[in-house]
Amino acid sequence: MPHSRQRLRTWCTAAMICLAAPAAQATPQPAPPGGPIAQFAANDPNSTQTFSYMLWARILDTVIELDDNGNASVNYGGLGKQGRDALNAFVNELTDIPVAQLNKDEQLAYWLNLYNAATLRAMFDRFHSLGSTGQDLASRNPWSETQKFNIKKLYTGGENPWTVRNLTVAGVTLSLNDIEHRILYAYWKPDLVIYGLSCPLRGCPALNKAPFHGSQTERQLAAAAERFIADSDNVKVKGGALELSELYQWHQAALGGEAGVLEHLRKYSGLRRAELAAVSRISGYDFDWKLAGKQPPPSQNIPRGQINRGAGAGGQLQE
Repeated sequence: MPHSRQRLRTWCTAAMICLAAPAAQATPQPAPPGGPIAQFAANDPNSTQTFSYMLWARILDTVIELDDNGNASVNYGGLGKQGRDALNAFVNELTDIPVAQLNKDEQLAYWLNLYNAATLRAMFDRFHSLGSTGQDLASRNPWSETQKFNIKKLYTGGENPWTVRNLTVAGVTLSLNDIEHRILYAYWKPDLVIYGLSCPLRGCPALNKAPFHGSQTERQLAAAAERFIADSDNVKVKGGALELSELYQWHQAALGGEAGVLEHLRKYSGLRRAELAAVSRISGYDFDWKLAGKQPPPSQNIPRGQINRGAGAGGQLQE
């Protein structure tokens, strides 16, 4: 084994075993303004390194609940304090992985898992902050437009956690938006990547119950596309036309305009193939801003979840 790969494997194994302790952050360097971040185009096509994401798998198994139809939602009260600490440590340690030494498949899985874990952390942090101020979630509806804590306002307000650059990878400080637009959409085709980026809203693709894994990632994304398109809340046939999630309006140019969106929907239509094949126009777009999951209980003492049995090892690079 080349010396560089041996060092990579040894370093990552040691780092991920120590997830219970917060990671020391290097002095961050500002990300270049606008456009793709060039250094993240680098990859090692000959690398055989893989990553197990064991801790991330345990966290997902704890907080993701499936209904009878297999639809996923997040239980925001189910992780517990030690679980939140483990999630924070996992995100911090993941940012220290030398991503340029992975192949492109592993990089795609890496960025998707990092984005989703950091998004989940942002929501748990926001809920924890809300609880610590003494606001009673049980006595009012924090998701309505009139309340201070509103999911839509998180995306559009001045304290938008998706624009804060608080992740440091390879010496570059990144926001969630940087990862989405300046790395993932820059170096991978967005037609499937859009289904791998979760958010706390019902209008977004749901958080997958399993981590993304290297060579399996494209298959996992295609399955996520079929699940999203199968949901009539996202793709509705009405009056001989389609009413779509605004997700498709936001990415219409990347998908090749309206004709490209229609072709894309048919490609991943699954059991709705015949239904969607008969529709040739889009009548409008909408987006569901409600919380995609269960809000935490009103008590500030968040219940202990299964993950509280201990942080354990997050995984290791393997050959």
